[in-house]
Amino acid sequence: MIELLFFDMPVKHRVPEVLNDKCRHFFEARWPDESPLEINAYKLKILTGLGQGTCLKLMRDEFYVPNEKVMSCLCEVFHLQPGDFLYHELALSSSEKLLPNEKPLFTNPVL
Repeated sequence: MIELLFFDMPVKHRVPEVLNDKCRHFFEARWPDESPLEINAYKLKILTGLGQGTCLKLMRDEFYVPNEKVMSCLCEVFHLQPGDFLYHELALSSSEKLLPNEKPLFTNPVL
């Protein structure tokens, strides 16, 4: 039986990582006296105007996929593209781990 692995690839986001690496200067400009600077959901809410619950999900839940409004807001405020913070992760079980030079059998669906 052939299984398509495409359906086992969850979309994840890396918003906290991107905010720390690429967008830190936006937070430093707003909170210049804070040392060390902590980037958290409250500060994300202040800079973006997004709801507190949405900001908490973005900072804590990597499986939360932001909707179009949230992605648009992040892109406009921080000068990003959705590809900067969204990605697919191949969900393989521990018995199906790939070797470093191997590629997954099915990476794109056949339409």
